[in-house]
Amino acid sequence: MITVAPLLGIFGTVLGIISSFEMLGTSGIADPKLVTSGIAQALITTATGLGIAIIAVIPYNYFNSRINHAIHIMEKYATSLEVVYKKLERKP
Repeated sequence: MITVAPLLGIFGTVLGIISSFEMLGTSGIADPKLVTSGIAQALITTATGLGIAIIAVIPYNYFNSRINHAIHIMEKYATSLEVVYKKLERKP
């Protein structure tokens, strides 16, 4: 979601700019109001995509750091368990 949302925003931007240029090509520069709707579409989709990505990256980073911390603790205890097991294995 963090990666796809900005890409969808950029895709909407491209569609909005294409729409603006199509309107500009058909009506000419005489009616700039037609062009502004495509530009507005482009800006809205870009802002929405970036907003979704920004909102989603905060919990992602939080949970990712919690997972990394848990992995570190599990590796530490697994190593300790392995050392204890090898000591017990050596005793007859």
